[in-house]
Amino acid sequence: MKTGAALLLVTLAIGCAPETPEASGRAGSAGQSSAGSAGKSSAGQAGASAGQAGASAGQAGASAGQAGASAGQAGASAGTAGQAGAGQAGASAGTAGQAGAGQAGASAGSAGQAGAGQAGASAGTAGQPSAGTAGQSSAGQAGASAGQAGASAGQAGASAGQAGASAGQAGASAGQAGASAGQAGSAGASANPAVTVPSSKGSYSIDAHEVTVGEYADWIKTSPSVIGQPPVCSWNTDFQPSTVPTGWPDVTDERDHPITYVDWCDAVAYCAAHARRLCGRIGGGAVDWTKRTDANESQWFNACTSGGTHAYTYGGASYVPGLCNSGNADGAQRVTAAQSHPDCHATEAYSGVYDLSGNVWEWEDACDSTTKGEDAKCALRGGAWDNNASESRCAETGFAYSRSNADGFVGFRCCSL
Repeated sequence: MKTGAALLLVTLAIGCAPETPEASGRAGSAGQSSAGSAGKSSAGQAGASAGQAGASAGQAGASAGQAGASAGQAGASAGTAGQAGAGQAGASAGTAGQAGAGQAGASAGSAGQAGAGQAGASAGTAGQPSAGTAGQSSAGQAGASAGQAGASAGQAGASAGQAGASAGQAGASAGQAGASAGQAGSAGASANPAVTVPSSKGSYSIDAHEVTVGEYADWIKTSPSVIGQPPVCSWNTDFQPSTVPTGWPDVTDERDHPITYVDWCDAVAYCAAHARRLCGRIGGGAVDWTKRTDANESQWFNACTSGGTHAYTYGGASYVPGLCNSGNADGAQRVTAAQSHPDCHATEAYSGVYDLSGNVWEWEDACDSTTKGEDAKCALRGGAWDNNASESRCAETGFAYSRSNADGFVGFRCCSL
C-alpha cells in the first residue's frame, strides 16, 4: 500500500614385625596405640571429615537448588501477572538453579558418598583387622565406626545434593511456566480493553480508545497477509502506514498514541485479525450511509452519545473546552496519548469508552458505496485535535475520506462482530 567431584584417597600403612615376646607385646601395644589409633584418628577421622565435606557440598547444592526454585517460582508469579520479561527471567534463573547449583550439589554429594564416605569406611575397616591382630581391636573398631559415620555423612550429602537438583529442576519448571504465562499475558492482556455497552438491539463491545501505534506495530511484526481482504480492498497491497515513526515497527516512542496514516482497508484488516471489526452497524455489517446518526444503528454513534442522549461524548448539549483534545487549531497541542484526557469519556453505562471526541478522527464502516473500491467515501467520526466545537459533536457527519486515503489526522477503533 504505502510504504562444570572431587575424589578423596586415604592410604593406611601399618607394618611392624616382632622379634621377641617383649617386642611382640610392645608391638601389640603399638598395634593399639599406633595402628588402632591410626585407624581411628587417621582413617576414621579422614572418612568422617571427607563424608562431612560431602554433606556440606550436598547441602550447598540443596540451598542453591532451592534458590533456583525460589527464582523460578518468582518467575511464575511474574508471568501470571502478565509480564513476559519477568517470567522469562524466572525461567533463566530456575534453569541456572537446576543445571548449575542443583546438579553440582548432586555431583558433589554423590562424590562425598562414593569418594569420601566409602574411603573412610574402607580405611577404618582396614584399621580394625590390622590393629586387632597386632594386639587390640577396639581402636580399629573405632576407626571403622568413624569411617562408617563418614559413609553415612557422605550418603546424606548425596541425598542433600539430589534434593538440590530436584529443587533446581522445580525452579526451572516454575520459571518456564512463568515465561509462558508472561508471554500469554503480553499477547492476551490488552492495554485497550473492549468495553461492553448497551443498545436497543442488545449489548456489544467497543475499544476503550483508538488503536495505538504500539498495538498496530506489534501486528505488523507478524507479517499479516493481504489475502482475504474484502473485494472493495482488492487494491490494498500492504498494511504499512503511509508515514511511519523512526525505527518502525520496533518503535519505542509514542507507542501509546493513536495509530494514524492508515487507510480504511488497513483498519478493517487489523480489526478482523483481532476477531473484531471496524465499528459499523449494531448487529453486524456496515452502517447505512444515511443512518450514521442513529443510535439504534451505529455502534460508534450509540457509544459516543451514551445511547443517543448527549450531543457531546462527555454529556450535555454544550461543548466544554479542555475536556477532550480538540479546539487546538493553533497547533499548540497535537495528537496526544490515547486516554490521556481523563474526563473525555462517555457517560453512565458507556463511561469506559474514551476519546470519542477529538485527538484523531476515526474511520467507521459506513461508506457511500458497498461495491466501489478505493474511491468510495467512508465516514470519519469524532473530530481531531484541531477541530472546533461543532466538528467535535457526535453527530458531525460532514467529513469523509476515500477508502485509500491515509493521513496524520485519522485513526480507528474496533467493535465486536
